[in-house]
Amino acid sequence: MNKLLVAIIAGAFAFGSVAAIAQTPATSTGDTAKAKADKDAAAAATADPSQGDKRFWEKMTPEERKAWRTKKQKELSQTEKAGNPNAPAKAASIEKSAEATKNQPKLSDEARQKALTQTEKSGNPNAPAKAAAISKSAEATKNQPKLDDKSKRKALEGQEKESSGQ
Repeated sequence: MNKLLVAIIAGAFAFGSVAAIAQTPATSTGDTAKAKADKDAAAAATADPSQGDKRFWEKMTPEERKAWRTKKQKELSQTEKAGNPNAPAKAASIEKSAEATKNQPKLSDEARQKALTQTEKSGNPNAPAKAAAISKSAEATKNQPKLDDKSKRKALEGQEKESSGQ
């Protein structure tokens, strides 16, 4: 029985592949050549010698190379000048954060080990908070009326009709 099922699935897959290939339009050699030329033109237009495109660099004249280097140097100097535009404010916020957490008690080795063990068991670093949220949700919904089987089927049929557009 299993062999028959596998054979049927393999046959359906093969038939589907043949049908998909049959629907794909064949390209002529002219179309292929045009597509390759378009691809090469696009690559040449966006080529950048700094990305290791040696063909682009070799095709450049010495004047073009000099202009390219000047442009890149100008961009680099602008980046260096801009740097971090608000470095003092960033440093102040880091200092403020460090100061705020400086006096907080450190976890003991025993507490760290307990948290690590709990994380390893559950696979969730914040398992207690997640468990509390789940139990809170259960408490909030426990007094709501439950649907019987007939109501569930009716709701599912309504959703199916909505999704099919009827």
